[in-house]
Amino acid sequence: RLLVGVDGDDQAERLVRHASRVAQRRHLPWSLVHVDNGRLHDENGRQRIQAAQQLAERLGGEVVVLRAAEVARTLIEHARERRASLVLVGQSRDRWRRRLFGAGVAARLLRDSHGLEVNVLDRDVQRSAPKPAARYVWAWRHYLLALAATVLAAGLAWAVTSVLALPNISLVFLAAVLLVAVRTSLGPALACAMLSFLAYDYLFIAPNFSLSIQREEDVLTLVFFLLMAALTGNLAARQRSQLQALRETQAQTIQLLDLSRRLTGATDRQAVLEAAH
Repeated sequence: RLLVGVDGDDQAERLVRHASRVAQRRHLPWSLVHVDNGRLHDENGRQRIQAAQQLAERLGGEVVVLRAAEVARTLIEHARERRASLVLVGQSRDRWRRRLFGAGVAARLLRDSHGLEVNVLDRDVQRSAPKPAARYVWAWRHYLLALAATVLAAGLAWAVTSVLALPNISLVFLAAVLLVAVRTSLGPALACAMLSFLAYDYLFIAPNFSLSIQREEDVLTLVFFLLMAALTGNLAARQRSQLQALRETQAQTIQLLDLSRRLTGATDRQAVLEAAH
């Protein structure tokens, strides 16, 4: 069996067509697999996945949707469950997040899929359509929220500095990072973590009102603070993405149940068409 993994990028249908040709040449049954990790919030991406799924069904493939946080590991486990011999994926998009936090899905498959043949289809050289300007506006608003949360946390921490000990003041900044992560996404949460790191050093680490550090133990304090802020922000952003994905799945299930109820009550062709609309 051949498995082709797709996400919401512009190469999904091209990848499905290539998988169909490979399956025909090798006389293999094949499946389209989409791993929903809760991070796809773009409507265009969801439409591209639906188009790829419909194309796969027309070309004789099976459509499988899995829900998990780790895409590569889930693809490998599903391939072993179905006793697939070949996994086909597209080349990962070159994003700064993937360079910082690990390799893309294709690289992880090549590294961890022992006993499986993995083919990586190179990306098309054609440029994708420009993204709408509204997304950039919302992105800038999210980063402005990160800045505002850091300023608010710094003011609150400065107000309670006479009451709380220095290690406890860092919790105020961690709360700001969690707030930004829950309200936005990983990028603004990391920006808030870095700004909080600088504010914590500038205002509360001796010498005050300076980014220089005199004591070695303060260096460790700041390093651990930045690490904890980044980890908590990442976890909170991931939980928010998964929660949003569950809500979308619930909404789709309700729509399908409503459609099934209306189709059950349809008695002729016209009633079926009206129920479908």
